[in-house]
Amino acid sequence: YVAHTRQWRTLPPMSVGRYGHASICDQDEFVVVGGCKGLDDYLNSVECLNLKTLKWSQLPNLPLGQVFSNVVYVQSQLFVIGGLTSSTTVSRDVYLFDSTEKKWQLRSPMPEENYGRVVPFDSKIFILGGGSKCCMQYDPCTDLWIQLQRPLFKHEDGPAVVWKDKIIVCGGNGTDSIEEYDPQSDKWS
Repeated sequence: YVAHTRQWRTLPPMSVGRYGHASICDQDEFVVVGGCKGLDDYLNSVECLNLKTLKWSQLPNLPLGQVFSNVVYVQSQLFVIGGLTSSTTVSRDVYLFDSTEKKWQLRSPMPEENYGRVVPFDSKIFILGGGSKCCMQYDPCTDLWIQLQRPLFKHEDGPAVVWKDKIIVCGGNGTDSIEEYDPQSDKWS
């Protein structure tokens, strides 16, 4: 959507149609990760659309096909976190794309399985909500996880956003609650 003209613009299609994929835009690149072509046909492919040239390119495949992963950029580094690797297997894996080596690096896994949402904050990655009511922080510099104060509500499949130095988690499967997390004090309100 082009806001100043208030019109939709068609972009070139991906090489493989998919759903349940993760996507993110950073500067002039739109990255699409994993997803499904059909029931239990999980994709490990990663495609990148250059928004200046409107040309797709392939990044190296992830080790496993996965759906419903989280993707996030922190300090210009692309991370793929969690997701499902089969209809019954929740992944705790964390992958970092090494843009120099052009390969995925496996990092420390999440301390617990989770369906929470990911946001970057203060050069760290936070995972919040999900069925286990988690709140975890990952430090890319040290490759360490810290488990933090859990929210009151599950917020499974509820979005999370950063706003005024706080993280807001909204709704989710089975709740209409909105909670605010303060990363400085490790408190929910």
